[in-house]
Amino acid sequence: MDSIEKVLEKYFDGESSLAEEQRLRVFFSQENIPASLQIYKPMFVYLSEKINEKENIPLEDKIKITRRFDFLGWKIAAVASSIFVCIMIQSRFFSSENKATISSVYINGALYKDLKTIQSKALLSIEDITYLDQDFLDDQISMLESFGL
Repeated sequence: MDSIEKVLEKYFDGESSLAEEQRLRVFFSQENIPASLQIYKPMFVYLSEKINEKENIPLEDKIKITRRFDFLGWKIAAVASSIFVCIMIQSRFFSSENKATISSVYINGALYKDLKTIQSKALLSIEDITYLDQDFLDDQISMLESFGL
C-alpha cells in the first residue's frame, strides 16, 4: 500500500518508469482498492482502456497515408510564365525589325522628317552652343580683368 502511494507520487511528478505506470494501471483495475485511492481509479481505468484500444487497432489503420504534394499546378504556372516571357522578348526585340523607322523632329515649331535636314539643324544647334560658351567665357575673363586680377 505504501509503495503504491510512492509510485503515485512519482507518477504525478513525471518521474515514473513505464513499468511503474503499468503497475499502477494493474493495481487500479482491481476491485479491492483502499478508499483513499478510489479517486484515482477512473483515471487509470480510462488510460488502460485507451492503451488497449490503441493496441487493438489493425495494422492497415495504423499506417498513415500521407498525401503527396501535387506539383501539377506549379508545373502549369512555370510553363505559362515561360511562354509569357518568350512572347514578351519576341515582341520587344523582334517586332521593331519589321517596322520602318521614321525620324521626325520639331525645331522652333516646324516639323522635319528628312534625316539630312535633321542632322544639319542639329549641327547648327551644337555650333551655336559652342559659340555661346565662347562668348560666356570672354565675358567672365573681362569681368575678372576689370577687378584688376
